[in-house]
Amino acid sequence: MGFDIHGMNPIVRKGKKPEIPEGLYEGKKIDEKIVDEYYEKLWKFEEENVGAYFRNNVWWWRGLWDYVCDVCDDIISEDEWNEGHSNSGLTIDEDRAKKISKRLNQLIKDGNAQRYTDMWEARRKLAEKHNEGLKKGASDKDYKWEASYPLDIDNIKRFADFCLDSGGFQIC
Repeated sequence: MGFDIHGMNPIVRKGKKPEIPEGLYEGKKIDEKIVDEYYEKLWKFEEENVGAYFRNNVWWWRGLWDYVCDVCDDIISEDEWNEGHSNSGLTIDEDRAKKISKRLNQLIKDGNAQRYTDMWEARRKLAEKHNEGLKKGASDKDYKWEASYPLDIDNIKRFADFCLDSGGFQIC
């Protein structure tokens, strides 16, 4: 499972978002070459326009979202923290997205984000060590799930850049 975060009104710095081939999401048979070309153009657009789309798999998203909510608890409510851990469509408006970006970039610049990720990763590695020999999941009540959720500065920076250019975002 992944988390798709879509910019609601992203800044377009280069190119134009490609048109979706007719019938692509309606299950119609479409030439594979057309589909491949569409996705290549879409991925290029998203790479060149960082506010258009941000994606993390569940393992990387949970730690990132926890961090964002921890350091932005005056911007994001506890209910939004909970909702952000699902694909329910939580929306963060442009003003708050920019505040999140500004906060994250400041924490990166002053070294606080690195210290936080260092502590997170140290706890995660302890949990990994604890889990050695245990069965993953509910079958072993002693399993420490935090071992599964990495966090690093590059992911925080990518999300900060996305937030700045997103025009607000929706978690789907």
